[in-house]
Amino acid sequence: VCALILVTALAGIVSGVAVFARYRDAGAEAQLALEQGKDLLRNRYFEEARNAFRRGEERLAGVPFRASLRRSLAAEEQRAEYLQKADELHAAVDAMRFYTLIEPPPRRSLAVLEKAAENLRDTLKALAPPGDLTREESARIAADLRDLALLMAGGCKGLEGTREEAWSQASMARLHLADAIQAKSEPERAAAFRRADEAISKALQQEPLHYLSNFYLGYSRYRQNKHLEAISAFSFCLGQESPRAAEKPLLSLSPAACTFYFRALCYQAQNQHELAHADLDHALKRNPYLGPAFLARGELHALQKNAPAAVADFQAALSHGADALATKYQLGIVYLEQKSYADARRLFDEILHEQPAYKDALSLR
Repeated sequence: VCALILVTALAGIVSGVAVFARYRDAGAEAQLALEQGKDLLRNRYFEEARNAFRRGEERLAGVPFRASLRRSLAAEEQRAEYLQKADELHAAVDAMRFYTLIEPPPRRSLAVLEKAAENLRDTLKALAPPGDLTREESARIAADLRDLALLMAGGCKGLEGTREEAWSQASMARLHLADAIQAKSEPERAAAFRRADEAISKALQQEPLHYLSNFYLGYSRYRQNKHLEAISAFSFCLGQESPRAAEKPLLSLSPAACTFYFRALCYQAQNQHELAHADLDHALKRNPYLGPAFLARGELHALQKNAPAAVADFQAALSHGADALATKYQLGIVYLEQKSYADARRLFDEILHEQPAYKDALSLR
């Protein structure tokens, strides 16, 4: 009888130790999942981070005494969802910022973009914001929501007080420039540029210092590869800027950011790389979300064989609405030069998945 009692007691102890070990291991794995998820979240891998937090919560199923860890996992999962929606909203609004000033996509595409941004805004407002949002994250979300409201209310018209006729002609010039960019033949392209230049001329007769009219003059010259004339027009724009321009409520829609960006492209076409680099720095100081400027600066860094800076700028370009295929291609080239073949192939595969006829990526893959 004593032996039976002893055996039963020992079995209970062994079973208890096993359960304790299982709970301990589950807690350790859940803690690891929490740390992995946080690391993924810091690197903006939102879906992967949410999956890691869910794995941690699943490991704690039925495990007592880990309420604090459960709360942390649930809070981080909610934070990941909020930041993912905020990031998607940012990408949509950032594309709208850029296209509102120049190079508008087809109207149907812009309408889809506007609708997507509105849906994301509503989703984001329905979610409880995390209590530990950084100041930068909070400021970016506030800027996105503010700019979306302004864009939906009429875009860049609120940037400056201007005569209605000058604004109307500048808007007409913008549409003609879009026609020129999308023209399928050289005669169509030349005719569209003529119509744009006529509208710009009429706008400048109404208001010679009108910022956007002078901007479109420079942009028209840039698109026609008349880079010195474009630089002159963009420089005139920047010379008219008020010292208090940065205090305008529409800061992230600042036309000065786009002006610096396009003047930089003109300098780059003239092989004046230092001036181009300086203008891109100015553009990103005015609008730290201007994806195409990150792409252009990344290309300059790559040209100067500064791989770490190029990679950082290309990654920022992808986060801020630059042309994804062009950015991934340039980043893949840098990875190839750094002999990071797996990373390069991954990017080329992503490009070919989206656009199988992308010949440059196909040849390098």
